[in-house]
Amino acid sequence: MSYRIPEICDEVLERLRFYQPIENLELNEPACPCALNPMLDFFETGEAAMTEGMLRALKSVPDLSMTDRSESLKELYQVLHHLRVQEIDLLCSVCQLHPAGKPNPLCQLAASARSR
Repeated sequence: MSYRIPEICDEVLERLRFYQPIENLELNEPACPCALNPMLDFFETGEAAMTEGMLRALKSVPDLSMTDRSESLKELYQVLHHLRVQEIDLLCSVCQLHPAGKPNPLCQLAASARSR
């Protein structure tokens, strides 16, 4: 998945550039019943890295108010969340463990084996 890092970073920066605030945005979690989608870990790690990068960048701007810092982080979280759901749902849509609209026992078996 590391080959996707530059592409995803470019996508996040592009979305931030044209960001339009969305009030009362529902942050739904991606639907991955088996939790085997490699994009889950990819985005968890990527979000932590980008958040750390944003915090360091914000710290370097001396006259930035706390409100502006909070808004900047909120924008980053919304963009990352939307992209994460989109990418994870896309990969899950082609997953062979659970055909569209039908729960698959293999998916449940994989999920229970992973939690052990």
